[in-house]
Amino acid sequence: MASPGRQHHHHRGLLDTSGRENGDGGNINITASGLLTLNGALLSTAGVNVAATTQAGNNAGAISVSGNGITSVAAATITANGGAGLGTNQAGGNAGLVVTITGTGTGAVALNTAAAITSSTGAATGTGAGGAVGGIVLGGPSITSTGALTTTGGVNGNGGNVSITTTAGNAAVVRSPAAAARQRRARPGATPAA
Repeated sequence: MASPGRQHHHHRGLLDTSGRENGDGGNINITASGLLTLNGALLSTAGVNVAATTQAGNNAGAISVSGNGITSVAAATITANGGAGLGTNQAGGNAGLVVTITGTGTGAVALNTAAAITSSTGAATGTGAGGAVGGIVLGGPSITSTGALTTTGGVNGNGGNVSITTTAGNAAVVRSPAAAARQRRARPGATPAA
């Protein structure tokens, strides 16, 4: 029997619908009526093409998560990347069509520092076309995300869109200290922002 008041739902551990050899990733859809805590990674990445074949990259699946407030631990990365083409002039695989994180009701969306979200196209070969872009959509009453949001395109591919919409409170996308340190190392002599 459900307890009175706001319910709390946990996603425990890894949830992986990634494609296997020559396979596309499957879709992931998690919906909670109460607060949802993500405790492990969500993966829907394309499978790798079998060696010594010639074919386009495989496609990632879409990932959708919603709850009356969403929180995550460091391990709860979300990844929906397309696969690389193999052989001469092969297209890259499609990114996950959209990675959607939606806070419903009055619950805030608060994603952990290390809980990066990635939706990128697979690398094409030669003159092969880039895969179809994906995107990241965050929505809720208020949103805090300190993990990386990445929609970079693979070889010959375009980057996808990132959309952040709040219905009541603030939206904050903050670089983690580790990400800031990596950027400083990548640009010797750069002065950190005050």
